[in-house]
Amino acid sequence: MISRIFNGTPLFVRFLLGYLLILLPLYCRLLLGSRMYIDGDTVGFSYVAIKALNPFSISSLLSDPFSGRGFPWIFSYGTMDPIVHFMRLIFNEFQTLAWICYIYFSLGGLLFAIFLKNRGNSTLSSFVGGLVFSLSFFWVGDGDYSFPFLLPLFASILILIQGCFRHLFRNGILITLMVAYGWLAGHFNFVPLILVGCGIFAVLQTFENKKPNKRRVMIIAYIFACFLLGTFLGMARLLPALANLQFSERAGGLSAEVASTVTLNISSLITAFFPYMVLPFLNGSDGTLFFGVTALSLLIIGLLYRSKHKFAFAAFVTCVLIAIPNSPLYWLIQNTPLFSYLRVPIRWMFLANAAVAVIVANIFDEVVNNKLVGIRKRVGSIFFCIGVAFFVISVVFTIVDLLFSETILSNLKLYFDSNLYGKTSGLPLEHYHQYIDGLWRRVISIFSVSSPKFLLSLIGLLLTGLYMWKYSINKVLLTLLIVFTSVSPFFFYHKTVSINVLESVKDIYENEIEDEYVMSILPGLADFTKRFVVFGENDNERMSYQLALLSPNRHALLNVKNIDFYQPVQPTRMARLLASIGSGNAPVPKGENLEEPIFSPDERIEILKDRYHLFAALNVSKVVSAWNLPKPFVWNSDIRPVDRLPEIHIYNVPDVRPIIYSAEKFETMSPDEDKAIEFMKSIEDPELSLIECEKCPDIQGGEVDIDVITDEDLLVEFDVDVESSSWIVVSRPRIPGWRVEMDGEGIDTAIANGMFFGIPVKKGDHKVKMYMNYKTLFVDSLKILMGN
Repeated sequence: MISRIFNGTPLFVRFLLGYLLILLPLYCRLLLGSRMYIDGDTVGFSYVAIKALNPFSISSLLSDPFSGRGFPWIFSYGTMDPIVHFMRLIFNEFQTLAWICYIYFSLGGLLFAIFLKNRGNSTLSSFVGGLVFSLSFFWVGDGDYSFPFLLPLFASILILIQGCFRHLFRNGILITLMVAYGWLAGHFNFVPLILVGCGIFAVLQTFENKKPNKRRVMIIAYIFACFLLGTFLGMARLLPALANLQFSERAGGLSAEVASTVTLNISSLITAFFPYMVLPFLNGSDGTLFFGVTALSLLIIGLLYRSKHKFAFAAFVTCVLIAIPNSPLYWLIQNTPLFSYLRVPIRWMFLANAAVAVIVANIFDEVVNNKLVGIRKRVGSIFFCIGVAFFVISVVFTIVDLLFSETILSNLKLYFDSNLYGKTSGLPLEHYHQYIDGLWRRVISIFSVSSPKFLLSLIGLLLTGLYMWKYSINKVLLTLLIVFTSVSPFFFYHKTVSINVLESVKDIYENEIEDEYVMSILPGLADFTKRFVVFGENDNERMSYQLALLSPNRHALLNVKNIDFYQPVQPTRMARLLASIGSGNAPVPKGENLEEPIFSPDERIEILKDRYHLFAALNVSKVVSAWNLPKPFVWNSDIRPVDRLPEIHIYNVPDVRPIIYSAEKFETMSPDEDKAIEFMKSIEDPELSLIECEKCPDIQGGEVDIDVITDEDLLVEFDVDVESSSWIVVSRPRIPGWRVEMDGEGIDTAIANGMFFGIPVKKGDHKVKMYMNYKTLFVDSLKILMGN
């Protein structure tokens, strides 16, 4: 009865139900709301963005959800996706993200399966290809609302391109709308990759079609015109995003540094078999090549036998070469405008994984038809041997752990104390000993048969090798094996933590920091790594430690305003100034960050004392530090979020300046980033303000009465009574989109203190208004793109 009903169901419904059922166990705890993502982007970006956008409005879209300081948030994180906002009306932020991932990953598999079916694959191989397409992005897509959306977008455009050879005009309109919507709601870094992949496929599809040559050229020209028109319609987000990428340091020195580390390497190759084996001593993106061991065996067969999918083979190899450091394609992409903004070349694996899905679907049909038997058996024997080898390794590691663990750890700590401790930032020894303990446990657990993650991957590898090597292939059994090896490891893993952990962190902070501007001076890259810390006995402790010690300024969700958090569009001037007084969160070129291990703790504290005036100038009201700082810092309290870990010291900055103040003492100069930063670092008078302007007006300086009327995210209004002409400093980051009016007329502003607004005010009473203006945003963006 059930099979009869199921067989009478439309194909796309069967596909969708299949993916929903397969993916449900991966998201069940998240959908119920008992767990939350711990991905840094989730806590620092996505959660805050969607919270700020509820209820949805244009004004909230233009606000900066980190600090409420007016950056046009037309950047990423699904802010223009109505499904995100609909889900937010029903669920909390973390459940919303889980539902978005669950729905879009399932839709992505469904639509890609339809695309494969249209290309002539069998129903079962199309289903398998869609599953591989969806699951291969599982590791990348968590933590960002706007990423899962791209899977169905990509597959939809591919289907529409197929339809252009039957209904050109109708499908062209839909392609245009999809591209425009992709720019508005999708992840900015991945939309160019989608257009590249779809454009190449359009060319391929055109030449595969048996229409006359003139008709072929017209179709491909029409499709590319639709891409351009859709991009133009998406300019509402694209133009400010491009401008602010050039405006920020993230696209500069940091980009090159990240691009050189987040690449494909040996660690990535291992994760293709065991997605959890991210070796601590190797760089790499965990699980980048993971889509299940059985599907991997079909991929390797397809790479060895590629007569039916030469295009997919070429796409896969090209993207892999882009993601390998020091290859010619890697160098070319990193120096190509627009694509260089992707920062990490490994993101090209987005297209590579789509090619993998095509290859796996094609080879599935070949294998179940008893073709390629010789290649299949050879690949199967290799996989089985690899499984046996890893089983032996796991036994060895288990014995070493049981018999020699204490001796090895003791020697490691002794070596660290004698040879490495002097090169660190000088935190207490137990801090580093805890790290060594955690690192050792992590390495051991990678190969532990007691870990279901490792055990299920190992069983899947052995079963795949044995089945492909020894037995004739049954299409249903092969499908079930692909589902098992693709999904089973995920049952015991997700980047999640109990949702209650946020409440524990909130208890620590709500009486200490409240709603003030904060800067952090904490251990970072010089101490092994900042972004992965293995402290604590469980996920809750690790998450508490990471939120409270390593990145306290990610507490926008706890209503903590930050000054130095790693903002995607933090201006270069702002980043460099913050780094010069100890910030580990400011994205600056390598060599300028005090995180580099060129200063001892004592030297660092001396630098902080010499540049203490910058805290006041930059409106830093509190400093969060892992070091016990001397006066003039005023100690407030200390907290220890997890037992055995260093205290966090919280200091007041007693002479912090107001958000809006009159610069009674100032010096002027022509705009020059390097000279301005050096001046700010070297001045001795903490009340002195630096004003940069092309043609500075004749300002005398003096006392000013300021009456603040409005101080909101997108609007600042104040009245001033000026005895003589003066500079008014408004401590809002001087970024594109702000319009400043005095007595109803627009005025030119200067750069104050390296990063803020300097407003010239003539003698008399005046009304000043600052607001985020969409037209100004576009004009400013155009000026930046043109080099001004």
